[in-house]
Amino acid sequence: MLAGLGGAANVQVAEACAETRVRVALADGAGLDEVALEAAGVQGILRLPDNVLHLLVGLNADQYTAEMKAAMAG
Repeated sequence: MLAGLGGAANVQVAEACAETRVRVALADGAGLDEVALEAAGVQGILRLPDNVLHLLVGLNADQYTAEMKAAMAG
């Protein structure tokens, strides 16, 4: 999922929200790769202002967020 978001350095914030979504804020929206996100299990993308996205991932939003944060820290 991180690759589809332009890599760990491009993700400023990642948090689970609304049980089925991962909210991310990107430094640069141009790094977004929707095909890679779909391959990683993202069912839909809601685009908000200021490079903020809600990734629709189903009931595993907490797990996806934890994995993403662990990869960003490592």
